[in-house]
Order: sequence, then structure tokens, then C-alpha cells
Amino acid sequence: MKKLLTFISLLTISSTALSSSLVFQTNKSDNILVLKQVEKKSQKADYKTEKGKLICTKIGYFTNDKGEIQIERFLPKTEQVPEILPEIITNLTDAFRSVTSKEIKGVEKWNTEKITSMNHTFYNSSISNIDLSNWNTSNVNDMSFMFAKTKAFNNDISNWNTSSVINMNSMFEESQAFNQNINTKPVEKGDLKYTAWDVSKVTSMSKMFANTKVFDGDISKWNTEKVTDMSGMFSNTKAFNNSLKDWNLNSVTNLSSMFDSAELFNQEIGNWNTSNVTDMSKMFSRTKAFNKDISSWNTSKVQNMSGMFENAQSFNQDIQQKEIKKDEQTYTAWDTSKVNNMSKMFADNNIFNKDISSWNTSNVTNMSYMFSSASKFNNDGKSLNTWNTSKVTDMSLMFDAAIEFNQEIGNWDTSNAENMNGMFQNARSFNRDISNWNTSKVTDMQAMFNKASNFNQNINTKPVEKGELKYTAWDVSNVTNMQTMFREAIQFNQDISKWNTENVTDMYAMFEGAIGFNQNLSKWNVSKVTNSDNFASVSNFEQKNWPKFNVPNQKTNKIKWQTIVFIFASVLVLIAVVYMFITSRKKRK
Repeated sequence: MKKLLTFISLLTISSTALSSSLVFQTNKSDNILVLKQVEKKSQKADYKTEKGKLICTKIGYFTNDKGEIQIERFLPKTEQVPEILPEIITNLTDAFRSVTSKEIKGVEKWNTEKITSMNHTFYNSSISNIDLSNWNTSNVNDMSFMFAKTKAFNNDISNWNTSSVINMNSMFEESQAFNQNINTKPVEKGDLKYTAWDVSKVTSMSKMFANTKVFDGDISKWNTEKVTDMSGMFSNTKAFNNSLKDWNLNSVTNLSSMFDSAELFNQEIGNWNTSNVTDMSKMFSRTKAFNKDISSWNTSKVQNMSGMFENAQSFNQDIQQKEIKKDEQTYTAWDTSKVNNMSKMFADNNIFNKDISSWNTSNVTNMSYMFSSASKFNNDGKSLNTWNTSKVTDMSLMFDAAIEFNQEIGNWDTSNAENMNGMFQNARSFNRDISNWNTSKVTDMQAMFNKASNFNQNINTKPVEKGELKYTAWDVSNVTNMQTMFREAIQFNQDISKWNTENVTDMYAMFEGAIGFNQNLSKWNVSKVTNSDNFASVSNFEQKNWPKFNVPNQKTNKIKWQTIVFIFASVLVLIAVVYMFITSRKKRK
């Protein structure tokens, strides 16, 4: 009752005091949410123009939603500010955001000792001539986006005290000119001693240097023991290639896109402790140079490896599962037992060809595009029959254009697969026995063997018994799309007459260009097919063996089309003849 009366009295106070507001804050002693009355304080900035320069004569501020006194954002063309920063201000968020001036005078003398947030302080600004070297940043906890998208900033901040900073997310992201020394070092200023660029409390470095063009500073001494997020940290960096081998990654859970499109990075990182990482998606995708040993990495908690080495133009290292003994500890390197997504993992990688047959893929659900356009991959000549694919639902384009792949995969459990669209499309070498595959849940087989020019295996429907397990192989009763399924599969000529095609709606160009195929499919149920155009535009496949389509067949369509073209061409010729006749008559007159 007492708490309720207190709550009501606070509401009464807040409704009668225009200069105050109620703010929710956490009571640290008992970790509950309490209401606190905060007096709203604000001041509008004043400006004047002197000799064509915009000068701020009085700094504005306001009380933000957290009850902090935040600086008022300066006008874009500001060139000078007061040398004294009001002591009441604790938050510099957005202060110089999008300022277009090249120089800011006065800011170099600010006392920033009480500042806790520098979030977006210089974001997207054009400032180049500014001295921030003496700023006291000892109490700042948020530097996220501080210099992000700055166009010209490249000033000395090497002595900054960052010992309180927790968030450095995107701090220098897309900073076009910054390339200063920000490595950890001891600093002495008279009686004052501290460690500059102490990042031991930072938890987020996500996209910290992403899209930087020139940064290549030595940051090897950073203490990263509390960082949990390094996603995109060096993504799309054009110049960075410094050592990170001694970094402590014990707390990191997210490494997604960390080096995505990093053009020059190729440093030793094999000793990193990755035992707590859950996300490695796109970590090395589109890297041009990286090809270092990471064979000892502990990936036992990783769930997402999608695109991890996609278009990694140099990577071809051993990443086989194996037992590692290190510092009196034993663990399994490249344990992929918790990974559920391997989509595009090696897609467009024209180098990689290592044996990964020992991987535990028992929890993977998505293998779409996994080796798509991986032109060299053939698992180092070893079978992939041992993979557990029982949970995989998406195998679409898995080996699309994997032109050298031709390994045993006939033992794969495909009982939960739903999508095999383009699975072996353009897989020119593949010709292995997959006759026992369980395709009972597959709905999409579009282009599955399209241009698989060497494939010619038995894939007819049949009963299979494996111990106590009984099922029907190549049960296609749920498939709705067979468009271009065997298009230009020039070797294929197997009996598939037992297929149940009762739910297929699209057979467009299914055997177009399959010059070797001539099997009897006349008993197929094609009652739901609405598109059979160009079903088999080849002479070898006798039309008597075709299914009995309810829609006009290809031959009829061809005749109709040719007739229309002939009539149209004849009309054009007639018009031309008449025109020439009239023209010649006029010339005679």
C-alpha cells in the first residue's frame, strides 16, 4: 500500500511540474524497475555569422529520454564553437553529425571528462582540421558510429583513454581517410598514468572498421577478452592486413562476415579460441587473399556456416574434423555437429578441394547452393557417403556447376528433402548411383539434372529395404515442378516409367535437348500438367512414348507458330511488292 501511495504521489508531482518528468530506472540493490523524477533541463543554441563564417556563441542542450543532458546538434556549416563545454552535458551524441565544414575551432579545448556517450558524434561529417588529441574520454562508455562515414577525418587520437568504453560498434565504419595509430600503449602526462586504447571492457566491435579504404593500423595489442560480437568487423576493408594472432576471442559468439570482402587480409589466426562462437556465416566470403591454417578451430557451438567460404578466391586449407590436444586440453576441431545452415558455404569458390567427409552434418537443414560453382571441388577424391543428411530439407542447386564433382553420395538419407531444384544442374562430371534416394517429400525437381551431361543412372521408382527400414525410392508423388529437369542431359536414357507424376503441373522443356532419351512414358499421369511446351523438342524421343497431355502438344504448337510466322512474312513481302510497284509508276509519270 505504501508503494502504491508513493507511485500516485510521484504521478501527481509530475503532472504539476512542467519542468520535470518521470523516468524509469533500475534499482541496482534489488534489481527492480523504479520511477525517478528527473528535472528537465534545456538550452537553445545561439549562432552568429562573422566574415562569412557560422559561429556558435552558445551551446544548446536538452534532457533526452534517458534523463541525460545531451548536446544540441550543431548546424551543418558551423566552423567555430565556444571553448567551454557546459559542465551539465554528459552526452555528445550526434553533436557534429553531417557537419559540412572542414574545420571546427574551439572544440580542442573542451573538457570532456564527464562525457559518457560519443555515439555518432562526428558521423558523416566532412571535418578534417580538428584537434581531439587532448579530449578526456576516460568516462565514455559508448563510441558506436563515432567517426562512421567521415569523409576526411585523420587526426591523432592515439592517447585516448578508452578504459570505460563498452560499445565500439561501427566506430570507424566507412571512414574514408582514417589511418592512425590506435594500438594499446602506456601513457604518462605529468603525474597521470594510464593505458591508451585499453579496450578490455568493450563487448561489441561489430563493423568497427567495415568499408574503410585506407586503415591498416597495428591493433595487435588490443585486449578483446570481453568482446562478444565481431561481426563484419573488417568487412570490405581495402587495405587492412595486420596481425591479430594474439587476440583473445574467448567470449566471442558472432564472427559472421568478419572478413567478408576483405581484399588484402591474410594473417595467422589459427590460434584463436573459437569455442563459444555460434555464427560464422560469410566469415571469409569474397576474401581475395586469405589462405591461412585454421585447422585447429573449435567450432563445436557454431550453428550457422552459410556462405562461410563463398567466393573465397584463395582459400584451400585442411578443415577436416580431427582431435586436437592443446594446453593439456583435448577437443574436436571442426566439429560441425550443431551447424544447421551450410547454404552457399563453398559457392563460387574456384580453389577449394579438401576432404571434408568426416564432418558431422546431422543437424544441417539447409545445403542449398553449398557447392554451387565450386569448380574444383571433388572432396579431394574421397567419398561423401558418410554424411548424415537426414534433417536436410533444402538441397536446391547444391552441386550446380560443380563441374569436377563426382563422388559417392548414394547412401545419403534424403527422406526430409523438399527442394531439389537444380541440384545437379551443370554438374558435368557427376554420374553416381543415387537409385536408393528417398524423395517422398520433394516438391520441386525443376532443372535437377539440367545440363548434367554425363549423368545416366537408374532413378526409377522401386521398393527399398535396409534392415528394418522400408521405403519407396524415387517416389515423386509430391513433386509439382519438373520443368527442364533433364534438359540437355545428353547421356540420360533410363527407364522412369514407374514415376507417379499425378501432382506435377509443369513439365516445360523437361527433355528438351536430351538427345539420348527415348523411354516409354505413355502411362504417366499428367492430368494436372498445365505447361508441357517444348516437352521434348528432339527427334529421338518418339511422340508415341510421350505422356498423354491434355494441353496441345509441342508438335501442334510448333505448326501453329510456324504458320503464324509464314503468314506474317508473306504480308510483309506483299506490302513491299505493292510499294515498289507504286513507286515505279510514279517515276514513269
